[in-house]
Amino acid sequence: MIGMRRSRLVVLAMLVATAHTTTNEPRPQQEGSIVFTDSLSKRLLRLDGADGSSVPRVIARDIATYGGLIPWKGMLLAATRNYNVVQIDPWCNSSCESSVVVDVLKALGVEKVVDVFAIGDLALCGDDALFVSYGGNATTGHSGVLRCEGCEKDIDCTSKCAVVDGSDSPGAGMHQLGGYAAGVECVGDEVLVVDNTNFRVQAIPASCSRSPCKISTFASKLKYPLGIAKVSDAVLVTLDSTIASLSLDGSQHLWSMQGDCGYLVQAENRVIVSDGNILSFDPSCRGPDCKPSVVWNATGGIKVYGAVAHITPG
Repeated sequence: MIGMRRSRLVVLAMLVATAHTTTNEPRPQQEGSIVFTDSLSKRLLRLDGADGSSVPRVIARDIATYGGLIPWKGMLLAATRNYNVVQIDPWCNSSCESSVVVDVLKALGVEKVVDVFAIGDLALCGDDALFVSYGGNATTGHSGVLRCEGCEKDIDCTSKCAVVDGSDSPGAGMHQLGGYAAGVECVGDEVLVVDNTNFRVQAIPASCSRSPCKISTFASKLKYPLGIAKVSDAVLVTLDSTIASLSLDGSQHLWSMQGDCGYLVQAENRVIVSDGNILSFDPSCRGPDCKPSVVWNATGGIKVYGAVAHITPG
């Protein structure tokens, strides 16, 4: 199945390889830039202008295939293949350095994990609570969500993290995730967590600081959900063959026939979606057949299925 093939891309684990200098070239102006992960090379790239004509710049390497990307305190948080959440200057143009914000293995109190373990998406609730999803696969590996509170720039925040959902093995129980770390999104006072192989989205109270939290099922019967984003008064979830729209009460309907998509994010007046290329949708569309336009046709062997983020100078 396409969804399973996408999920299996998260099985590799290697070390972060970044250098130690930055350049001072001018930052892009106007509409900002799109930052994304190349699912094949695991490089983090920045596309300036996003008009389809620019060449992406490499700003980091060894990024988790379906790891998250979020703008944070003027920087960018990214999940790496050696199980860290790192801080990166998104406007760096070559030889960019990074620093660890969260060491996920240390936060879990383990020294070693199975080789299918990976970090998934990141979400920031308010200004203070960072949520990090992680998982192995459907049969083995720690699978859950960390909550890290009070993280600051240039400081290791690992000691402020605690598990709020999941366990040391995958499962289908209310306090378990099925493996395959995927999307996370903050919606109101809840954190919505995509549970890929259990075909559901779980909800965690954003204020709960440590497991056991009062977990509930926000939506179910979703075929291999992967990416999730709040768009206007609904929640969009990418599935194996379509994109679904979930009302805030969890009810669902078809939003787009666009299939085999990865992560997505609302960026000002558009919804940016990865589907190998980078697509854009009108956030005012209500479905059931919202049509995309192409922001950037992936070239040079690049495939975009993982995280995307929109950043603006400032």
